[in-house]
Amino acid sequence: MNKFNIRKLFFLYIIIFLAPKLYVCSSESGVNHLSARFDADMLYAGTDLKGWELNETNTGLKGDYSKLTEFNVSLGKLASSGGPLYLPAGIKISDKILRYQLFLDAGGITIERCLIRPVGVGKGMPLVTAGNAIIRDSEIDGSLIPDERIVYSIAYSGHGIIERCNIHHAATGIFINNTGSKISVAQGNFIHNLRWISPAHMDGITVRRSDGKGLIIRNNRSICDSVRGSTGALFIQPYQGFIDNVLIEGNLLEGYGYNLYLEYRGHRYGSNIRVINNRFNAYSGSARTVGVDGGPGWHEWSENYIYKKDASDGRGKAVTLKKRK
Repeated sequence: MNKFNIRKLFFLYIIIFLAPKLYVCSSESGVNHLSARFDADMLYAGTDLKGWELNETNTGLKGDYSKLTEFNVSLGKLASSGGPLYLPAGIKISDKILRYQLFLDAGGITIERCLIRPVGVGKGMPLVTAGNAIIRDSEIDGSLIPDERIVYSIAYSGHGIIERCNIHHAATGIFINNTGSKISVAQGNFIHNLRWISPAHMDGITVRRSDGKGLIIRNNRSICDSVRGSTGALFIQPYQGFIDNVLIEGNLLEGYGYNLYLEYRGHRYGSNIRVINNRFNAYSGSARTVGVDGGPGWHEWSENYIYKKDASDGRGKAVTLKKRK
């Protein structure tokens, strides 16, 4: 095959396979206009239910603890003070009760159908610290930790996969700091009954860094229902590193403060943050439904609506973006 034919085949490949993935966004302010679009389901399959369909009966253990048994702590390394518990690389745990603050950063750790209910935690420390770990169909419960210890504490912190979990009674729900070599995914999680203790603030989900392979925040229900101290159901703040290649889709974001906020200060964010088919429920007295503080804004903003419980697919009034100066 001569060079001319090789060149023709190369351009044909671009037209057939790559061109359909390029698209022009709407002219709403805060949206960039041209970028490669990725298929999130090809990267990691989505959960069945949307965020506005979630509750305690269809997330985590679904209220059934009958099959759980105590975890044998000798399989990990328990700190001499009685916690935290460090789990070894590659361990797979299912149908267990875990009563300690957990470190899951050794690599290749999987936790399924477990109750994570620590009786204590270091002040300001996460209940679960993860590094390329998988947690699914589990419950993370901070209700046994006293107020003076739970202040500033996060239910889940790190990167990896956390899906279909019931997360409650911590100060903040999910904290994503994605520095891993793999995509991070937080999907199908029900985050609720968070505890505001002065002087801390409350986030349902917060992203502080994502310069790895990308981040999917999909089909979660995140509630910040404290009148005092709530900053938002989903906050994207590049305080610990650059943030880009983020998909926010199918979530119900509700409560006080902001439902969704994007901030440019710190290490800044990139041009591929997409917000598609979400529902927003800002409680009376909230700051605003959506906020953007500097930077290029959303790469794509489409099919986002105020949540209306009795409407088809929870769709109320469309949430449109104001023109940015």
